[in-house]
Parts: sequence; structure tokens; C-alpha cells
Amino acid sequence: IDDFQIEDGSQATPVSLKTDGFLTDFEGTTAGFMDMTMPPPMSGIGWEHGSLLGGTITNSNCASGTDCWGTNLYDDNYTDDNGAQAFDLKMNSAEMFVNPQLKSYKAHFASWHNLETFESAGTTPQNRYMDCAYVQIRSSLTGNLPPDSTGFSYIPLDTQNSSGIGLGNGYYQRSTGVQNNMIGYQCGIPTDNLGNQQRGIAGQSTSASNPSGWANIALDLTEFVGKYIQFRFVMEHQGYNPPNGWSVKDYNTSGWYIDDFRLGDLLPQSGEMTIR
Repeated sequence: IDDFQIEDGSQATPVSLKTDGFLTDFEGTTAGFMDMTMPPPMSGIGWEHGSLLGGTITNSNCASGTDCWGTNLYDDNYTDDNGAQAFDLKMNSAEMFVNPQLKSYKAHFASWHNLETFESAGTTPQNRYMDCAYVQIRSSLTGNLPPDSTGFSYIPLDTQNSSGIGLGNGYYQRSTGVQNNMIGYQCGIPTDNLGNQQRGIAGQSTSASNPSGWANIALDLTEFVGKYIQFRFVMEHQGYNPPNGWSVKDYNTSGWYIDDFRLGDLLPQSGEMTIR
């Protein structure tokens, strides 16, 4: 019976499978996620919810179905959205509860990204990951988190429970200066308690081992069990031009897209109940 939700009334769905977490594929719904970009870039567009078709923005549209969230959803080059100026795009999730009864204290979501990268000339080119993306979180014991953007802090990816992305493969360490094959020091990813540079999403998620570009990202929520939480998804564009001897690596800089968000347990595929 624990696997089922039972409703009563003439307009009710009498019996359906249920989960104690939060689950959405964004089909026909924003699921309470909301663009919080302020100020918006000159284009006027931050994060958008909608349908992707034809494989012209991401190489395989949304991760499932036709609807997902993305940064300026239908634009394959976000770098000109604010003239030559830098900008950040931010999206807040719905508020959700990390139920102690969950079997898994993790959040998962599908992620696709292609962010601006500079590449050096020569036979062994180096990369500089100029733009970055990352997830933040805030929490409350009582819920009713404020409508503003206060209280958020960085949360690292749980790479051991993620797939299609990893350190050196769409996920890189922030540099302390001008260093190759790392995220630029201008990115807002903080240092940890020991002063070490932390990591963020950068470059592109498409690779020989992940040709669709869609990764499954996990976040460890163990320290938030019994609390109400909200996520913020941040993408930063730094607005720099390549230095001499460097060029933009890929002119399809579509940004960051997410789909199939889940907190906690998977919806059971089947269940049994006895009615007497």
C-alpha cells in the first residue's frame, strides 16, 4: 500500500503509484522551476521552458519527451545575448522536502551543456574554459523559503553517482589565474573550507563516450535530510575575447539545458495491493 496514492471523489484518480520524493520530466509543466535572472541580458531572455525539436540546439533535443529547461532555449549562441558584456543566468527550483523516509538522499537531473571555450593554435591545442555553470542550494527546517535569492551556497556534483560527466570531461577545476585546461578564475565558484579551488561545469558534455551530450548528474543531500531545500542553477558568461593565438573552440554555444529532475527514490515500476 505504501507504493500507492489513493484519492476519493468523482474527479479523482482512484489509485496511482507514488514516490515520497520530487519527480518531473517537465512535459507540459515548469514543475515550479522559475527563471530568476536579474538583471536580464539585453536579449531579455534568461532560462526558458519549452520544446526542442530538430536537433539544432542540442544534438539530441531534450533528454526525454519534448520539453525541458534551457538558457535562452532556442538560441545556439548565448555569447552575444548581452552585447560584449558579462552576464549570469539563474533559475530556482521548486521548494522540496528531503524526507528521512527516502531510500536515497540524492537528487538527479539530466544535463546538457556547451559553454564558451578558447582553444590555442598548434598541433597540441590547449583549452581555457572561460564560462562555467554550477548548482547552489539553500535550506530551511520549516519551509517557506523567501522569494528572493538570499542564502544560496555552492554544492558540488556527486561524480561517483553521476554518468556522462566527470572531472576532465565536462567538469573542471577553477583556476587561480590564467591556467590552461581549467575554468577561468573569474568564475564565481568558491573555494572550499581549506582554500582549495572547487569544480564546475564547463566546456561541453558531448564526447565520444557520451554522443548525445546528456549526462545524469547526482547531488548528495545527506546533510539536508529532514529539511526543506531549493536549488539554484547558475550559468556565467564572462564576456572576454580570445587572446592572440587563441580562438573560440565551438561556435555552437547553446548554454545549459536540464531535464528529468528527481529527488529521492524512483517511482516504482509496479506494485501490489489487496482490497478486502
